[in-house]
Amino acid sequence: MARPQEQRRLWTPEEDDKLIEFKRNYPDRPWPGTADLAGLDRSDKSCWERWNNHLKPGVNKENFSEEEDDIIIHIQRTEHRNKWAFMAENYLQGRTANAIKNRWNNHLNKMLTNIGDLGRYLLTDDETSDHSDLEDGVKPLMAEYASLI
Repeated sequence: MARPQEQRRLWTPEEDDKLIEFKRNYPDRPWPGTADLAGLDRSDKSCWERWNNHLKPGVNKENFSEEEDDIIIHIQRTEHRNKWAFMAENYLQGRTANAIKNRWNNHLNKMLTNIGDLGRYLLTDDETSDHSDLEDGVKPLMAEYASLI
């Protein structure tokens, strides 16, 4: 039987401040025991995730650019596939492995999966609809996707 999952509490600005201050004072301190030493009622894993995915200086929280999406798609097609940390470290500095994984699973993979249906809609012989501006952006993606099939 699965263990009941605890309700996750949102991080408060005060907790964020405590963790930031702790990491400022002890940047090289190992994560075990961090929550207690920082005065947080959190697990060490929760502190690690909050720091590395949200609070760490240099984390890019902006929307992904088309160039970043192209990099993710390209690397996902190579032998590196689901190596999110590899992508973050070597190709998308400032992005976290978690953010890259979420971008792939929640947007890019679905877009590539559904692009065949989109292409059939856009590339019809129906002269009553003008989707030429959309076709220009979709044709290269469809060609790349077709090469995978």
